[in-house]
Amino acid sequence: MGAARVLLTRTAAKGAGFARALSELARQRGEPAPNVLYAPVHVPRTVAYTPELSAALQATAADQVAWVTFTSANAVRACTELWGEHFAHVLNAADARLACVGKVTAAELERCGIEPDYIPHTQSAMGMLAGFPASDRQQDEPDTVWVIEGQNARPILREGLGALGFRVMRTVVYRMEPAAEADLAPGELGCDAAREALSREASAGQPVTDAVVATAPSLLQALAEGVPTDRFPPVVAIGQSTASAARSLGVPYVVADSPSAQDLASAAFSVVSPGA
Repeated sequence: MGAARVLLTRTAAKGAGFARALSELARQRGEPAPNVLYAPVHVPRTVAYTPELSAALQATAADQVAWVTFTSANAVRACTELWGEHFAHVLNAADARLACVGKVTAAELERCGIEPDYIPHTQSAMGMLAGFPASDRQQDEPDTVWVIEGQNARPILREGLGALGFRVMRTVVYRMEPAAEADLAPGELGCDAAREALSREASAGQPVTDAVVATAPSLLQALAEGVPTDRFPPVVAIGQSTASAARSLGVPYVVADSPSAQDLASAAFSVVSPGA
């Protein structure tokens, strides 16, 4: 039996850790290392700068913000593109505390010289809310949380923070757009190419892709468009929101224990390994 084939909705650079972990799992079992296809599908685009974008940053500098939250590394990178070193300077000098959805986002902040104050055990918006520290100040007005996120971010965190009694100030710093040819490294697949490959396999009745590792609901939905769901490969979902998208599509799926490269690889290996 030949090596399995896994399609990952990330760039080769971002998926390198996943590929290494998957190869190591195969080596430990004496199996061929699965072939990983990289299909970013969508790429983040930082929004155009406008003076209105800086209102929340100015409020943070004036110590009018209690918390700043980040739900993705893309959000951190977009902030550094918009404000440069000034962004890190403001966050490090302000009284506001910083919350990250997980370790990858925290690492991106740390690369900018910024230390997060809160990282939830469960790396999701619901995980952030479950342990989000309550306000420690007695005052008439609620504390303000500056939520920095992408345009297509689900409202779970914003609504949950509001339910906890915080005033939420949202800033959209990036949006996800279909990957253009110029965005792709050699060997990477854009959305159309990846979808066409899956459609051809489905039409021929000879699936070649053994699993799709989906790192966001929107990416899975984009890939599945036009592909018969009864012939779509099993999905490895990065979290519960992506698992919900798989359920809605009616495709088989498993959920990784966490978004880490190791846990994604373990979940993928459980799907494609003959001996799993």
